Amino acid sequence: MPHSSKKYRKPAETKSSRTPIIIVVAVIVVIIAAAGGWYVYSSMKATTSTTLASYVATTVKVNTSTSVTENETLVNGTTYVIYALMATTKGNIELELYPKAAPLSVANFVNLAKSGFYDNLLFHRIIAGFVIQAGDPTTKETGGNPGGSASTWGQDNGPVGLPLETDSSLTNANMTIALANTGAANSSGSQFFINVADNTNLDGSYTVFGQVISGMNVVMAISEVSPVETSTTASLGQGTPLGASAYVYIDNVTILTNGP
Repeated sequence: MPHSSKKYRKPAETKSSRTPIIIVVAVIVVIIAAAGGWYVYSSMKATTSTTLASYVATTVKVNTSTSVTENETLVNGTTYVIYALMATTKGNIELELYPKAAPLSVANFVNLAKSGFYDNLLFHRIIAGFVIQAGDPTTKETGGNPGGSASTWGQDNGPVGLPLETDSSLTNANMTIALANTGAANSSGSQFFINVADNTNLDGSYTVFGQVISGMNVVMAISEVSPVETSTTASLGQGTPLGASAYVYIDNVTILTNGP
């Protein structure tokens, strides 16, 4: 095809004809951006729970790339997960905690762990095929022996009374962790138990706030120590360790800020 010796030139647009269009487009962009920003802020504000003054919120890593506080909920509805490592004299137990389902219970457990509250406490109730229980501050190990009197172990539930928090997605299945209580309102606190069987008959009466994800063998080893009181009518209470061979302590509980 022959080439033209003259190049086609498009008539130049005048600056004055484009300026109003640019201004209109810029205004529309600003309005859309502002509206979108307000929607995101409003959504987050409406769906984020408020930290109670009595709980010290600490930022931790979860199973997403986001850093959040213990009792904060996700905008998109995903459940935040907090990981904890419970070192015991029988070995390590790794826990996955669910602050969206039980925000106050998880926040309390995390804050007690970080304060060292659980260090050197005894598993004061051990019932094979049922539960292992700890968290009574009077059972702290001193000089190779637990503190307090065995007849009163389990009666101190720590510094705060928590309400029952239940979630239909969490049951007292084998290897879940829940808070003990007296049956009265707002009586949950520092004591917790780990189920070593499917104890779903307990559902609705105790706050399940996590589960064991590693160290199930350690949990089972603790549940099988002896000697322990087997009678339900004994003055010491069923499951009370009866001697040093049955004493199992929590060395410490560490919140894993980068996951397991």
